Amino acid sequence: MGGVPGGEPAADVSFVITAGAVGTEPARQQAWAYGEYLAHAGVSGSLPHTVRLGLLLAAGMVFVPWGVYWGLLVP
Repeated sequence: MGGVPGGEPAADVSFVITAGAVGTEPARQQAWAYGEYLAHAGVSGSLPHTVRLGLLLAAGMVFVPWGVYWGLLVP
């Protein structure tokens, strides 16, 4: 019926569904993705660092006032 871990796969399995989640906030994920995109394109120097930092700062400027408004952060 089922396969043995490390052995032959089961013949009656036609597909497998997996799910996962990342343990970081979306702005940090996007900053990493942009940095990787620029590195893959051959961009080096201060630009990838500036893009990452700028994205994280922009996200902070949006989310910090929101958090203060809703009482999640104390000014």
